[in-house]
Amino acid sequence: MSYRFVFLPPVNDNHRRWAESVRAEVGDIDILFAESREQALTELAEARAAFGTLDAELLAAAPALEWLAAPAAGPHPGFYFPELVASNVIVTNQRGIYNDHIAVHIMAFVLAFARGLQQLLPQQVAGVWAKGGEGSATTMFLPETTALVIGVGGIGGETA
Repeated sequence: MSYRFVFLPPVNDNHRRWAESVRAEVGDIDILFAESREQALTELAEARAAFGTLDAELLAAAPALEWLAAPAAGPHPGFYFPELVASNVIVTNQRGIYNDHIAVHIMAFVLAFARGLQQLLPQQVAGVWAKGGEGSATTMFLPETTALVIGVGGIGGETA
């Protein structure tokens, strides 16, 4: 019997791509997509793993469930309801999925602050033309600077 993994609704194209990657790496796995709550209640009956958000009714419909993959790095407060906490289901989150996105945002802010945009944008909105530019107190010449990235986790590593 294959290992049954159910993607809970709502299912999107990213989930389908992830499933293809998992199928390519894992031999004996049956990946199902529950497009509706009703389908989820049926498919969970034999599922050993699921991706998504459960509630008490869905959990009760999944007697063989061993693993729940949370759909976020930090699930919302109601994600861990009492029945789930009391169960033997192992819950994991998606550690590291935002490393590249947050690193790009960090670099965008570095560039914005180096050019003084935090001061220049309000002036632009107010229609004020203040002296500034390269070498002023509001800008920094990046080729002559060094950055220290504090943090050795995924985001810090990706930023560095």
